[in-house]
Amino acid sequence: MSSAPVISNASPLIALEQIGHLDSLKDLFSAVLIPPAVAREIAPTVRLPAWVSERAPAQPIGPQILRTALGPGESEAISLALEIGAQWVILD
Repeated sequence: MSSAPVISNASPLIALEQIGHLDSLKDLFSAVLIPPAVAREIAPTVRLPAWVSERAPAQPIGPQILRTALGPGESEAISLALEIGAQWVILD
């Protein structure tokens, strides 16, 4: 198990919940962080366990082209990962 938190985008969390394996992330990582855009996206389908925490990035991702090419969840997840120096980011 990695002690560093992992940052996740919405689709992997939704998919793991749908197949009943969301808890497998807990076996691999001590903590999972999600940005607010991901929390909003998964709210209708995923009930967050205690080991998943929401954390907003201090600054959004840089260049405008990245913000237009990525969705809000992806953009915030990458921003948060860069900001905290995450070793792992789960994206679809």
